[in-house]
Amino acid sequence: MKYAILSRGEREQMLADLQAMPEFLSRQFASLPSEAASRPEPDGGFSPVEHCWHLADLEREGYGLRIARLLNELEPVLPDFDVNTGGLYTPA
Repeated sequence: MKYAILSRGEREQMLADLQAMPEFLSRQFASLPSEAASRPEPDGGFSPVEHCWHLADLEREGYGLRIARLLNELEPVLPDFDVNTGGLYTPA
């Protein structure tokens, strides 16, 4: 929970950075041809478009759901979330 120990100024900066992310991504990707934007990395990593979809899914399916539960449940039990796969961790 490293975010819980941030100072007020650090939290405000983090939120400002997050709010600026859509514009940042637009500027960074504006000059990329469609083919390059949708081409996966040589090592199999996400393409720029896939990164954007991954971030959107993570916000909605990971963090959004967790925030809603924190706001609406008295003592929610929140399963671990795997940010790399976009899914819940499952016990081995």
